[in-house]
Amino acid sequence: MNIRNYFLAALAASSIALTGCNDTEEDNNPTFNWDITEANAKNIVSKVYSFNDPEGDMFLLNSNDPGLKSAFNQKAIQQLTYTSTCPGSGSLALSNTYDDTAPFTDFTLSFELLNCDFNDGTGPANGYFSISSSSDSLTGDLIGSIDIDLTSQGFTILGDIDSTIDGNNYSNSTSFALSISTTEGSVSAETNSLFVTYFSDLYPSTGSMTITGPLGSKIYVTAMGDYVQIEVDLGGNGSIEDTQTYLWTEL
Repeated sequence: MNIRNYFLAALAASSIALTGCNDTEEDNNPTFNWDITEANAKNIVSKVYSFNDPEGDMFLLNSNDPGLKSAFNQKAIQQLTYTSTCPGSGSLALSNTYDDTAPFTDFTLSFELLNCDFNDGTGPANGYFSISSSSDSLTGDLIGSIDIDLTSQGFTILGDIDSTIDGNNYSNSTSFALSISTTEGSVSAETNSLFVTYFSDLYPSTGSMTITGPLGSKIYVTAMGDYVQIEVDLGGNGSIEDTQTYLWTEL
């Protein structure tokens, strides 16, 4: 439940989404043409860098563009926008903003797909994925969120994850609402109360959520210290048919 893990997962997902079309087959290994908008901290200077990226590598520090490397080394970049055509059709865009005005550090990263076809048989994809965080170096507090709204052929995923790190209380509180829909039905998970994890613990000590299946059946999950309680409501009518309690390590 640690927000740092969420951010790492989100960054990994972004990297996969942007570089996932680098298949071993030559037809699925396109050259990306990135248009990059750069502005310095005071928005005094703005430049546009354009370069071909044969490897589809979104990690810009690996590029051979000396002007871009210089801007990064001077920590002048505060806002970046990348756009590219997709291998089959459509386009994708990625944007990043960063503001390090002490004591706060604000960061956002998002990408948007517009009828983006990766030539992998899944059809065009539409939607967006974004993560954001705001931290206070004086208190150690951090507020972060992840938002997902992606649709591909017969598949939709919606998600909203919010997490807060309390530097004084040495804890992390997380809430979320996630749903995945296919032609065969949908599954969703939503918190009823915040999952709270202390820095000294691996698992949440409090919090609860409801998982809803395609036919309306529900599973209620409740954190209770070292244990987690699982309740099954097959009819989705509030009548509990089965209750089990496990150690977190048993799951």
